[in-house]
Amino acid sequence: MCSFWYYYGKGLTNVYPDGNSKLAHSRRVFDNYDGVFKLANLGLIWLWGQSSLMVPTVWIPWMYHSGMSGSIISIASFVMTAILVYEIVKLMTGSKLGGLVASSIILTTLNLVYFATTPMTEPQIIASFALCGLAMIKFELAVKAKSQSLKWLVIAALSFGYAVNVRYDMWFMTAAIGFPLMALILWTNNVRGWEFVVKLGQIFSVPAVGVLGWILWQYLQTGQPFYFANGPYSAHQKDVVGLNQYDSVGNILVSIRTYISAVRWNFDDRVLVLAVGGALIYGTRFVLRKERLISPVFFAGICLFNVESLFSGQSTIAADTTHQLNIRYGLTVVIAIAVLYAYIPGVLSASSRCVVRYSGYLVAALAIGLATQSLVVQLSDPVKNTTVLTGYLTPDYYARVEMAECMAERYDNGGILIDVLPPANEPLTVESRINQSEFLTETYSQLWKQALAEPLYFTDWIYVSQGGDRVGDSIAQVPNFKSYYDKTSCSNSSGTLYLRKEEYRHHTRELHVEE
Repeated sequence: MCSFWYYYGKGLTNVYPDGNSKLAHSRRVFDNYDGVFKLANLGLIWLWGQSSLMVPTVWIPWMYHSGMSGSIISIASFVMTAILVYEIVKLMTGSKLGGLVASSIILTTLNLVYFATTPMTEPQIIASFALCGLAMIKFELAVKAKSQSLKWLVIAALSFGYAVNVRYDMWFMTAAIGFPLMALILWTNNVRGWEFVVKLGQIFSVPAVGVLGWILWQYLQTGQPFYFANGPYSAHQKDVVGLNQYDSVGNILVSIRTYISAVRWNFDDRVLVLAVGGALIYGTRFVLRKERLISPVFFAGICLFNVESLFSGQSTIAADTTHQLNIRYGLTVVIAIAVLYAYIPGVLSASSRCVVRYSGYLVAALAIGLATQSLVVQLSDPVKNTTVLTGYLTPDYYARVEMAECMAERYDNGGILIDVLPPANEPLTVESRINQSEFLTETYSQLWKQALAEPLYFTDWIYVSQGGDRVGDSIAQVPNFKSYYDKTSCSNSSGTLYLRKEEYRHHTRELHVEE
């Protein structure tokens, strides 16, 4: 909470357009142009997990405009993550002290501390990731002990089921990493035949329903089952195509190097070196059969996902001293780093040999000290302490804020036609503090299409982004548009707001909707 008030006081909790989009989607469930309760507004490109959790509080004006509706979820996820990694390392090594070392990494990773104050999905997906991993470890231990595993089978199923509805990362993690690992756990512990098939089915049927349900929803709404991946809102179109970021596409070495750069921007190099050391010790102990758990390999899978996304062109990262974009993608590996960083002190401090155990206590103390010092280093670094914000606190951002303030001051009634495809547009619907019910966007598909066909007959206000959008293309086709609408004082490098001339403001928005 202290971090939230710090960043909120600096106006940094609602900087990301993505976070504003999720707030807008959640608010539109009940505050929409149709004036009815519509769960369909929870999302079309963004998965519904984050937005659905904000519905109970987003109706409160301050919670909505400050982003606190999403921030409380992120704060809870942050705390949950620190607890979960403690449990994970304690199970792996038998050391509570090792668990504390892992938690210290979570609590001292500056960019994670920042994201825990925002309505972004990073803290939630990291917590979901940790919960899935813990459930897998518990399930593996139960299977090895030939004890009742149903409890953790159910928890694993529900964890994966929810995680795939938070971010698309978990689709890959569930299918490409979780499923093979769980199959290997069952097979190597002599669970075969129908029991093998049934247990895997019980675990992964829940996330499968979530994924297939979302694909069906995409098809019903857009006619394209993979609209989220290939449509105009997708990361591929907005970041890769829109920003001409093709360096890593089809080049595995560049993809790996780019992802490593993003990870390094989020963590102290010394912490990363010790985490790599922990991975080597874990691998060696596993080969020597001193380490019995294979499920922790799950945590490293997020690296494969990010490299694959860069290679296939589904996402992009820029991580150099002059240009930073999507650096936050390097943050989601924090669970693997925390667990591996704590693995060596955890193993040493759990030893039955007195000298080794006490040396483990010393190593653990040094590890916690290093984690704390790394936070100080990050705070003192003039670049890295704002890494996750670099690329967002730009002249374009301040122009957007200026536009939102102008819209709030000028708008009276009559509705605003706006295209929320451009990244800067949808945040305006939140930052302007105008009710979502006043905006006519593509979330109201039929009405939106009619409005694009005849923009003069639906709203008194029309917003066009500077870089061009579908609304701008539409009004460009209207003969004598400027005879009906005036360009307002709300005009800058972000876009322009038009207002219907007074003599033509005789139609009401309700009549337009009825028509």
